[in-house]
Amino acid sequence: MERSGFRKKYGELGIIRAFLPKATPVVAMSATLPLRVRRDVLKKLEFASDGYVFINIGNDRPNVSIVVRAIHNTMKSYSDLDFLIPSNVQVGEDIPSTMVYMDNIQECPEIADHLDDTLPEHLRGQGLVRPFSAAYSQEYREAVLKLFKLGIVRVLVCTDAAGMVIHLPAVVVRDANIDLAQGCNLPKVEVVVQWKMPDSISTFVQRAGRAARSPHLRGLAVLLVEKSAYNVNLDEIPPSRENPASSTQTPQPNGAQTTHTATDKRKKKEVQQYASACGVNRGKYAPTAA
Repeated sequence: MERSGFRKKYGELGIIRAFLPKATPVVAMSATLPLRVRRDVLKKLEFASDGYVFINIGNDRPNVSIVVRAIHNTMKSYSDLDFLIPSNVQVGEDIPSTMVYMDNIQECPEIADHLDDTLPEHLRGQGLVRPFSAAYSQEYREAVLKLFKLGIVRVLVCTDAAGMVIHLPAVVVRDANIDLAQGCNLPKVEVVVQWKMPDSISTFVQRAGRAARSPHLRGLAVLLVEKSAYNVNLDEIPPSRENPASSTQTPQPNGAQTTHTATDKRKKKEVQQYASACGVNRGKYAPTAA
């Protein structure tokens, strides 16, 4: 429910309140609601400053394990995602039901093609891995989501389009009654992967929450981030523009001045040591000696 993902028309929902009786209850719900977004929701839905109750039950999911790893290979190779296809896969059911999220819509079909190529030859091109984004037709997305819920599609490579509610009538496919009115409420997803840093922590929490919606399952949520993310020391607050005294300036021969902040002064070795301490090398493949 971050503002960047909050569709423009949703921001106009408060208009409806003008047509409702004054005492009509209004409830706003979200898996994540940080303070900044909460203020925006209160404003958009025209809640009185003292006329609402805020209930936070938390979003801890004890049946979902969260793993954060750096991307060690080249970005365009997508080989850091190869772990999603088991090495001994023989049939589609050997692949855990998986959702792979990314924010770049152009990477969606590229990742899907890469994972399909990773499959054994006899399983390639059978639709076990499918891309899913707003770039595809509504008919395609409806069909793919049905197949994913049935377990025929094993890996859904998607953007947030997979999180939007898709209203469909109940349909019968292979004698299975599938009602997709609840959109992305898919109880049997075992693995969720976020490819590269999302725009906010809330976005990752929302997406990770799609794993193991059934309390009887155990799920895995993996955040694969650029190695450069480990170089940022969150304890170091960058100098404010309103506080120029927090930086130093070095006179140059031509009279110009170069500003050096505290972050600029950190040596490359120190950055590497900090990244290593934060786990940048965790999960890195280390070949065994011959």
